[in-house]
Amino acid sequence: MYRTMVTQSVKQKESPYLTGAGLIAQGDVDKNGGIEIALFYLDKFYLRRQGDDHITEKIKRMYVTTGYRHWFNKSFSSALAIYSSYSMGDARVVHDENTGGDVPTTATEITEYGLDVSIQVELISNDELALVADSRYSQSLTAKSREDANVYGILLGLKYLIPKERFAHSRPTDPSQE
Repeated sequence: MYRTMVTQSVKQKESPYLTGAGLIAQGDVDKNGGIEIALFYLDKFYLRRQGDDHITEKIKRMYVTTGYRHWFNKSFSSALAIYSSYSMGDARVVHDENTGGDVPTTATEITEYGLDVSIQVELISNDELALVADSRYSQSLTAKSREDANVYGILLGLKYLIPKERFAHSRPTDPSQE
């Protein structure tokens, strides 16, 4: 569940709570953390006010994040990532209080860039499978002035650990045997 963070005095219904789909892959570098890559498919709202003009637009976006996840202990971690998101179709105007001027939003841009912060907790876990709760905040770096484009949310998901044995090489480790 996620929503666009509203900082302007607009009706809350212009930024409803929504659901989306995602996939997160983590690759451990060492016992303390590793690389995280994620894909999220979301409907994103952009709210912008310019003088007396106000517009809310919505568009489907594919988010791609790449970053580092640090494990503080076996079940608690945080991550910092950069993201790029790509429009999937055309923007749709949800609300328009336009008194004459053109008020474009980032919804009309093909690509958006930003930073993504995450805190993750494993709620239930065994050696291979875990139920996780992950809270996220995405700060848009390419939002237009006086535009609400940052997103926060929480996700529940299943995490599956792929055993190292699946990636073991069949090559001999002794160079003299090659």
